[in-house]
Amino acid sequence: MKENLYLYLLQKREESAINMAITAPTGKVVEPAKAPSNPISPVSTQIWLIAFFLGIAIPAGLVLLFENLNDRIQDETSIEKATTVPLLGSIAMSHRKTHLAVKEKSSSLVAEMFRLLRANLQYLTPGENLQVLLITSSFSGEGKSFIAMNLGMTLALTGKRVLILELDLRKPKQDLYMGIERGERGVVDYLVNPDVTASQIVRNSGLNPNLDIIVSGSKPPNPSELILSPRLRTLVDGMREIYDYIILDTPPVGMVADALQLNDIAQATMYVVRANYTRIPQLQIIEDIHNKKRCPGPSSCSTPCASTDRALTAAVTAMATVTDTDTTTKNPASGHG
Repeated sequence: MKENLYLYLLQKREESAINMAITAPTGKVVEPAKAPSNPISPVSTQIWLIAFFLGIAIPAGLVLLFENLNDRIQDETSIEKATTVPLLGSIAMSHRKTHLAVKEKSSSLVAEMFRLLRANLQYLTPGENLQVLLITSSFSGEGKSFIAMNLGMTLALTGKRVLILELDLRKPKQDLYMGIERGERGVVDYLVNPDVTASQIVRNSGLNPNLDIIVSGSKPPNPSELILSPRLRTLVDGMREIYDYIILDTPPVGMVADALQLNDIAQATMYVVRANYTRIPQLQIIEDIHNKKRCPGPSSCSTPCASTDRALTAAVTAMATVTDTDTTTKNPASGHG
């Protein structure tokens, strides 16, 4: 029995061997496999190309995104796109600690820009002698008092008699900039007290013999009403007989309407904006004032002006950050070294 079983299994093995020997193979080895010297995946060149593209695309996209989200004025083009009011000039940012950027024989970049601004004043009122200039802005901190003081100094250095009249009765800064102690008699004392004369409130700035100033004086409870005072008009008319230029440093029109109430006094308005500070929507205030003639201003400075016309223009401060290397010679008359 066991022998028969053994022979049967042996027979089956032989049959399987014969079947495997006569069966044709389905595949054929053409060439033996070889291991590559470089990996098939990942491809380093492809990775570097993708990384290079993303390294350019992502930062560029972020820059464009931030540019679109940034609604602050960046340069002169931003102003020209947002308003039709002509641009009078631009002043660079100075890192000097003093507020006085213009001195006698000063050759700094900021001083030269103020001299260019002085030269451009002649285009504000063509055919008319500009004597009373109103300076304002949208909000506090845009540099209107800084512009008023240094523009006045620039005019005084030419031999012209200049008076700065501080009419920002809520937050006056001219006395701080010029080192004048608070509490001195000023325009408020003149307006509320008939016994105070103009000669009692006018004083020299201490910066130049030709530059005088009238500070705000006492803090009033009703600044807007004082701005409308006929006595203020009388003061300005009297100063016209003495000074070549009168610069009115007024409050920001974006906060209070005091500057708009001086339309009958000023011949031209300089609206100060500040790069990376003033928001572009705030320029609509300039356009609204220009269109409704709420401050002195015709359609543009190039329009021929009659003697009763007014000019509205924009001046931008801090257009670029510069190191103000002043080579000023000490001038004892100016009160500063």
